[in-house]
Amino acid sequence: FFFFFLFLSQNTYIHLIAMNYLFIVTGVSQGFGKSIVESIIKYKSENSDEYGGGNFIVLMFGRRKPSDEFLNNPSYKDCNVSLFFQSQDLSSFDNIDTVLENSFRNMQEKHGNFEEVFVINNAGTLGEANYVPNFYNFESNDSENNNNNNNNEDKNKNVTKHIAQTIDLNVTSVIILTSTALSFFKCYTTKIQVIDISSLAATVPKTTWTLYCTGKASRRMFLQVINEDNKYDDSVDIKTLSFGPGIMKTRIQVSVQSGVDSPVKNFLSDVVENNKCVPLNISSDLLLDIIMKREYESGTSLDIYDLKPELLPSSKTQTINK
Repeated sequence: FFFFFLFLSQNTYIHLIAMNYLFIVTGVSQGFGKSIVESIIKYKSENSDEYGGGNFIVLMFGRRKPSDEFLNNPSYKDCNVSLFFQSQDLSSFDNIDTVLENSFRNMQEKHGNFEEVFVINNAGTLGEANYVPNFYNFESNDSENNNNNNNNEDKNKNVTKHIAQTIDLNVTSVIILTSTALSFFKCYTTKIQVIDISSLAATVPKTTWTLYCTGKASRRMFLQVINEDNKYDDSVDIKTLSFGPGIMKTRIQVSVQSGVDSPVKNFLSDVVENNKCVPLNISSDLLLDIIMKREYESGTSLDIYDLKPELLPSSKTQTINK
């Protein structure tokens, strides 16, 4: 019996001693991020027989802490779900490497090895919704109004800062968090899934959505590169998925409406006003079902409107926005 265990493969050994599943989710304070966490809890509750006494551990990152009622609901313990929250502004990189390492190490020390780790990058922002030539304000060379020139200089500095912060949140933080998670947890699991909450904006340009489209396109390519890397470095089984959850009634819709008039803005206003948004739980439940079954092709992109076309608000949606 002793020698039998000595010759077990690493994968089989981890499977026998670890039935813990770790979910790392960003942007959980509200909206779709919170809905993803609720779907994780729901999935474990409805599939408890399949996972036996295994635990679902959810490590959440966000700017604002969810309510204590949400974090400490006694019913979670009944289905072996544990929630942990780490406050972190992902657009700021002060000590982010230390925060991530400490958070990940804390999870490993508390729960040991993991059957599988899921990295779900949900955090993001629309950023400035404006036409690119109108980002900055300049006076012509023959202008005699020095006060306007000084005011524009201050505004332009704020625009530059805003662009940098938006790209930091939408792109740089995703690369930092994901690469840190992969580097750390490859020692404590044999399977990792990296999921990006994506959009048609990753492949189709949307008028006035320069920063958002750029961020989504960058994130999708990042996952595709990870998928290619995994073909040559098979130290851990990594699968990547870009998931488009559809048009949802979240905080981003408020940002859209505060931007300049555009076809996208007008279309989304119509979708929201006519209650044609995809319910948060419908989209997040579908995502959980997909990643837990692991039947998708790594490196692929899946969109809820392709999987559930009945949710399309109109025939125009595919060409205007998802």
